[in-house]
Amino acid sequence: MNEEIIKLYLEDNLSILYIANKFNLGYKKVRNFLLKNNVKLRKKNTIGLHNHNEETKNKMRVSKIGYKNPMFGKCSEATKNNLKKCKDKTWNDPIKKAEIYKKASQTRIKNGLSKGDKNPMANDETVKKWAASNYNKLKPNKQELKLFQLIQRISNNFRLNTLGETIIEGKIPDIIDTKNKKVIELYGDYWHRNDTIEDELKRENLFKKNYYSCLIIWERELKNELKLLEKLSNFIKTQQN
Repeated sequence: MNEEIIKLYLEDNLSILYIANKFNLGYKKVRNFLLKNNVKLRKKNTIGLHNHNEETKNKMRVSKIGYKNPMFGKCSEATKNNLKKCKDKTWNDPIKKAEIYKKASQTRIKNGLSKGDKNPMANDETVKKWAASNYNKLKPNKQELKLFQLIQRISNNFRLNTLGETIIEGKIPDIIDTKNKKVIELYGDYWHRNDTIEDELKRENLFKKNYYSCLIIWERELKNELKLLEKLSNFIKTQQN
């Protein structure tokens, strides 16, 4: 029996508790026996304790997934409120929000889910659904409104596209003139701080491929209105059909 205990533990990879029950022995007795025989103990092992068939295992696995879990959505009001506070605190913090998006983006890239057709945000229909689901949250910021007001001094053909009325290859242009095929993008100094000239050219070429001229304005340019008005005027008038 002694040799069999060691064999069951080392070769069959069974747990001490299972072996103890099999031979009607105490848990400590089996454990001490193994230690006295210089057997290196494993971490907690439950192999042999739960002899469920595959159907039962599958039911147990499914029961823990999302809405199929009987406890899904049944947390207390206090827990819901705490979760909401935590969520609001995170999403209202631009730095934390940026970190979450960055990690999600890195994971997608690592798994090859951000290339071509595999990137859901490259699909216009997906972007439309996303914009519709965030309808009450999407609104122009102060910088976009300021830029739009400057543009209106030159032309009334442009409109804010914050709600995603026009989507071009999964991209939502900030300000657009669909009649004369022109797009004006506002790059925030913080959010686009890592963008290179190549990134800007890539953005411009995407719109150019769809017959739109594109002008990128950086947030810092809003500080000099006269110079910016001249830049906007040159783009709008020289490109206008």
